[in-house]
Amino acid sequence: MVFLLGVGIPTLVILGLVTIIKLNSIFSYVLIILLGILSTYVFNYTYCNILGFECKPDPLNALGEIIHSGLVIVISSIIYALLPKKYKKRSVDVGG
Repeated sequence: MVFLLGVGIPTLVILGLVTIIKLNSIFSYVLIILLGILSTYVFNYTYCNILGFECKPDPLNALGEIIHSGLVIVISSIIYALLPKKYKKRSVDVGG
């Protein structure tokens, strides 16, 4: 359950933003990477400050943040690659 909340919700939010903005393919993946890294900090802030759980600095927490970012980025990238083309930006054909 915590995995779904910690990774699933940021993945859905990232995919929603990327499909709404409809950038070129390379820029979409760059945005997925940036938002995946940002989602770790948002998740950490929500967990520690808003929900009030005690968070102590620990080397394993840093490793967990790296793994969280990696999971969100990889899962978001795979799902974005599998999305139908109607959700992505269509390339403009120049007649000639």
